[in-house]
Amino acid sequence: TFHSISRCFRKEKNTWKITATGTLDGLAYGAVLTPGKTVMVQGIGGTHTGRYYVDEVTHQISARGYEQNFVLLRNARN
Repeated sequence: TFHSISRCFRKEKNTWKITATGTLDGLAYGAVLTPGKTVMVQGIGGTHTGRYYVDEVTHQISARGYEQNFVLLRNARN
């Protein structure tokens, strides 16, 4: 589950998908996001809670720690 993410959700015009973008603390999350897999997103309201497809991930290691920037996709008809 995702607990510490900043996120932006949008339903793309003339499509049936929702795109979620954000950044999570890789150490707090405790796992590496992998494109092509699915993840469960919870705690953000009933409309957006559910399973998402991991479309893109970039990893950053810096003095601030380990961050994963992601793009998630979901069918908007769920």
